[in-house]
Formats: sequence, structure tokens, C-alpha cells
Amino acid sequence: MNALAVTDFLLVVFAFALPLSIAATEIALGLAVVAWLLSRPWTRQAAPGVRPLAWATLALAVAWILSSLTSGVVLVSLWKARKLYSIVIVFIVADRLREPGKARRLVTAMFVGGLVTSVIGIVKYVIQHAAGGFDVPLTGVFSNAMTSGNVLTALTVAALAVTLFASGDLKKPWLDRASLVVFFGSLAATFRRGSYLGWLAGSLMLVGLRRARWMPLVPLAAALVLVLGPHEAVRRAGTIATHSDMTAAGRISLWKSCWAAFQARPLTGWGLEDATALIEHYRRSDATFHAGHFHNNWVQIGVTTGAVGLLAYGAWMALAGWFLFRAFRNTRSPFAAAGWGVWVAFQVFGLFDWAFGDAEVANQLFLWIGLALASGAR
Repeated sequence: MNALAVTDFLLVVFAFALPLSIAATEIALGLAVVAWLLSRPWTRQAAPGVRPLAWATLALAVAWILSSLTSGVVLVSLWKARKLYSIVIVFIVADRLREPGKARRLVTAMFVGGLVTSVIGIVKYVIQHAAGGFDVPLTGVFSNAMTSGNVLTALTVAALAVTLFASGDLKKPWLDRASLVVFFGSLAATFRRGSYLGWLAGSLMLVGLRRARWMPLVPLAAALVLVLGPHEAVRRAGTIATHSDMTAAGRISLWKSCWAAFQARPLTGWGLEDATALIEHYRRSDATFHAGHFHNNWVQIGVTTGAVGLLAYGAWMALAGWFLFRAFRNTRSPFAAAGWGVWVAFQVFGLFDWAFGDAEVANQLFLWIGLALASGAR
């Protein structure tokens, strides 16, 4: 078996493991990177958008390293900066999955892994509720409901994209529709409002691209699930715009603390260490909870890497979004639609959580971006 075949096999393993186990995901990814490099990818023509995004990734890495070197926690920050390594997923997938059949196999593996993690989550959820824990959210195999909600949002949006846009041999109606229903139901049970909003944004965009007149069905589906779903989901959704809600007020206080911290080190930030001590130092009297990060991608990156890092992150996301949309516009591929939809959802739920620093969530984004770029090379 040659290096390319090994890479393709490991990518399928990676996709299946991604919603299930971060350890298995990291092992599969590490082996895939080695096999991919042995195949000499620099000798092959890059998919549209890959080279500009590679330069943007380099700029982001330089910004994070600069922040680390100018911080008071150089070694800790440099160790944290290694997380950018996962962006390599974009480039491996964009290089290896240009054939629609290969892309479909990876998506199938991802959906099957997502169904497994959803079933585990649902079983745990039913057991907890049977024991009287009616306000306990679905967490599945992850450590908290926020990660579960954001992962399930990405899966739900991707399943919707494939259901709407796949045709011919790329279409697997039973798997795609079953995945969409199960992912959506599991997402509702996480009680994560930011994830709900991310799903809503991504779904509205996809439905609008497919059939604009169907767009009212998206909020209607959300309302129906909330009416028929758990009381806690209804209560949480109803407090999205309520300033008196404890977590909403706490986030606003946290972001105000961020501004004070940013003003103290505006250029290169405080470095990429755990932000608990920094948050406690700038903690306001109206804070309602303690935190280890700022619960917002832009805020977290602004504080930790300063204006330089914020500019690099913004450029990376803007370039990714542009090339995703262009890939969809040129191909109408279900995988390009999924990448664009997940990117939109990520921007929204990333306003309420440090999703870019959550490997389980960020790796979902990178995989779907890679698939979308690969589709644009056909």
C-alpha cells in the first residue's frame, strides 16, 4: 500500500473518530500527516484557494509565535500555539479528496461516527432524566454540553447541506436524512443557545441557497422542536436576548473585562496561556461566574495575541469564507455547501464560546473547509 492510499484510509478513520474520541482523532491525524508528506504533496497542483490560505496560516502562526515571545509566559504560550497544527487538516483533505467518491466515503464515515456519538449521548440523557435530572443537558462523549452543542451544530448543518444538494451517486437518502434528524434532536437536548443560533444561521443560509421560499421552514422546525422538546430547552432558548440571565450577564461582564486587559497589552497580547488568572485579575463586580477563557473567539484572540493576532485571525477566516463561497458558486457541490454552512455556523456560535481553541469543534471546521476546497478543484 503506497503513501497516498494510506493517507486516504487514515482520513476516513480520522473522520469517523472525530465526533467520538480526541485521542483516536489525534493519532489518526498524526499518521495521516506523515503518510501525506511522504507522498510529496508539493509536487501536485493545489486546489483553488489553498495557496492563499496557506500564506494566511503562516501569518497566523507568526502572530501567535510573536505573541508568545513577547509575553511573560514564553514557554507555556509556545506550547499552546502548537494547536495551530490542526489546520493541516484543511490542506490534506483539499489535496486528497478531490474525487467525489472519496469525499462521499469520508462524509459517510463522519456521519456514522456522529450517529454513534449521538446515540451514546441520547442514552446518557435518558438515564439522567429518568433519575430526575430534568435540567441536565446532553453531553455525549464530550466533557461539556458546549462542546457537544457546537460539534452537533456542525454535523447538523453539514447533514442538511448534503441532504439538500447531493445527487446521483453522492446521495445516500436514508443515511443523510436519518443523520440530519438524529443530529438535530441531539443538538436540541444540549440546551446551548449559542449552538442554536449557529444552527439557525447556517441552516437559513443553506435553505436560502437551495430554495429561498423554503426559508420559513427553518424557524418553524426550530419552534416545533422547542414546543415538543424538553422544558429546559424551551427555557434556555427563551432567554437568548434576556440581559438578566445569569450566563448572558456573565458573558457581557467578561467581555468588558477583556477590554481592560486588551488595553494593557494591545499589540501582541498576553500570550496563549490559560486565561483564568488574567480574568480573575480584571474581574468586575458584576461578574456572575468564573472562567478560564473569554467565551468568544474574537475576544479571546484579541486578548491573548493582541491586534496583530486578531488581524491575522480575521484575514484567515475571511479568506476561508470567500473561497468556500466561491467553491460552492462554481460547483454547487454538496461538500462545498457543507463547508460554507459550517463556516457560517462557526462564526455565530464562536461569538459565545472559545470554539477555535476547542479541538473537537475546530477540527470539524477544518475538515469541512478542506472538503469544500477539494470540490472546487474538480
